[in-house]
Amino acid sequence: MAGSAKGDWGFLRALLSFLNRFALFLIFFMAIWMCTDVVARYIFNNPIPGTAELVKSLLPAIVFLSFAYTLRNKRHVRVEIITDHFSAKGKNVINVIDSLFGLMVFSLVTVYSLNSAWAGWLVKEYEGVQLKVPVYPIRFIVAFGAALFTLEFFLRLLEAIRSLFRRPGKETC
Repeated sequence: MAGSAKGDWGFLRALLSFLNRFALFLIFFMAIWMCTDVVARYIFNNPIPGTAELVKSLLPAIVFLSFAYTLRNKRHVRVEIITDHFSAKGKNVINVIDSLFGLMVFSLVTVYSLNSAWAGWLVKEYEGVQLKVPVYPIRFIVAFGAALFTLEFFLRLLEAIRSLFRRPGKETC
C-alpha cells in the first residue's frame, strides 16, 4: 500500500472538499438572508417569516459538513503546550489515544443521530410556526457528517498506529 492511509482516499478528499465548500455557501446564504431580514425588519417593519427557523436548521448542517474536512487538514484546535515536549513516539501515542477517543465518541454520535433522523423521517417531523422547516433532512446531514468525521478519525488512527511502528528516518511520501 503506497502512501499514507489518508493519501489513498482521493474520492473522500474530493467529497470533503466539496462538502466544505457547500457549507461555506450555506454560511454566505445565511448571512445574506439574515442581513435582508434585518433590513426588512428595521427599514420596512416587515421581517422575513421563518428566518429563525431557517438559521436554526442550517447551523448544524454547516458544522457537521465541515468537521471531517477540518480534521483531514489538521485545522482543529490543539493545545500543544504539553505535547511539544514529547518525543516523536510520545506524540504518536497521543495521536493514537486522541484518534481512538474521537472514533468512539463520533461512532456513537453517528449511530444516535441516524436513529434520530430515522425517527424524524418516519413521522415527517417539521419545526416552526411561520415557516414549516423539515427537521429530518438536517438530522440525516448531521448523521452523514458525523459518519465522515468518524471515518476520518479511523484513517487518522491507522496513520498514527503506522507512525508508531515506523523506523526513525524512514519516511513515506
